[in-house]
Amino acid sequence: MDKEYIKKAIDDAVNSGVVSGISAAFIEKDGNEYYIKGKMGSIDGYEKRELTLDVLYDMASCTKVICTTTMIFRLIEDGKLSLDDRVSDYLERFRYQEVTVADLLLHRSGLPSDMEDKASLTKENIVDRIYATDLASEPRTITAYSDIGFILLGFIIEKIVKRDLASLYEEEILRPLGMVHSSYHPYDKSLCVPTEKTKERGLIVGEAHDRKGYLLGDDCASAGLFSNIVDVAKFVRAYLYREDAILSEKTVELMRKTDIGNRSYGWDKKYHGDTLYHTGFTGTSILMRFDKMEGVVLLSNRIHPSRSDHGFLDWRNDLNEEILKG
Repeated sequence: MDKEYIKKAIDDAVNSGVVSGISAAFIEKDGNEYYIKGKMGSIDGYEKRELTLDVLYDMASCTKVICTTTMIFRLIEDGKLSLDDRVSDYLERFRYQEVTVADLLLHRSGLPSDMEDKASLTKENIVDRIYATDLASEPRTITAYSDIGFILLGFIIEKIVKRDLASLYEEEILRPLGMVHSSYHPYDKSLCVPTEKTKERGLIVGEAHDRKGYLLGDDCASAGLFSNIVDVAKFVRAYLYREDAILSEKTVELMRKTDIGNRSYGWDKKYHGDTLYHTGFTGTSILMRFDKMEGVVLLSNRIHPSRSDHGFLDWRNDLNEEILKG
């Protein structure tokens, strides 16, 4: 990969105010290189704090692939779950008998992307509201990204293992991979980059920005993980090079080769070919290219201090396209 090109692109994005700062990792067989540019934020004193390698980011929907997808396939490899199993076999309150575990992973369940009137969600009603959500389309007719589907996968995991997700993910995934600074509960909130500043919650720091993740806490499979650039690079190395691998080569091969509606099991296949990709709403992304056996992780808080986009999403997509040309 052309690391100098990527570094210059990062410099330009930060210098032009597209985002306050970016932490990047270039992952290759012989080692990782990190590039850190900018500040932790732009307001409330964070504009004076330089980014460092140990700064923690709200990984948002990257939680889906680092934790939830990995755990689902661990259960499959252990014979405790199957891709063809019906969701309703595990979750009695789920109303749609034809929807399978595979449908949730592939975002082909027919569930909508998110819940209506999220402002009215509370800790007391969110689970009921999840089960009351109607399908937006017939299962397996279209691919439509769904947070709700992944929350249900988390409920399935908890039903099988009988433990909360936060502690389970730490024990079964994060610590075995050496991701010692990653968890649902940041060990030092002063290391967390801030995300959005809202009327309801003020400046959000060290707590899940996603409302569902905030309300569900340790039981949310769609968001909630905090991590730093060094730890996320360890996760990528486990997939690319089998270092401290916690999934079989057969499972990773299945993820790599599946491309249904630009999705694989848990992963995004928008760039097709032998790639796996995923993003988080907060400004995080993981790109793995198996044909070149290399990966790029970009971590930012692009929704700080507000979710008004300043061109970051287009910038990142253009950068990814350039990376994949090499």
